[in-house]
Amino acid sequence: MERVLSSNLQGYKLLVTELPAGQLKMLTEANAVLTSSNKFWKLSKHKSPVVRRAWFTALATVLHTADFLIEGQSAHTMPAIFGSLDESDPTVLSSVWDAALCAVIAIKVKAIY
Repeated sequence: MERVLSSNLQGYKLLVTELPAGQLKMLTEANAVLTSSNKFWKLSKHKSPVVRRAWFTALATVLHTADFLIEGQSAHTMPAIFGSLDESDPTVLSSVWDAALCAVIAIKVKAIY
């Protein structure tokens, strides 16, 4: 199950990375179904470090590439990221910090415009 979850999250990351912005905007509604699910956000606290790392990597990619996909989800996004900065597993910690930096940049850019 852990491999399936991590593979799906890596596939989601690849989808966000490879699709042009126009096609990603067409997927906004379908993506809202994913990001409005509590099960999606609970993956940040999954028992497996492999799943947590894949989740934070995918979230960092979304924040960096297509932050419009998680608009309106800041109540979930920020606590999930900043609540995990004390991660004890070193394989996950780099992904958590990457997501935190992407979140700060995404927020800063929106504040400027």
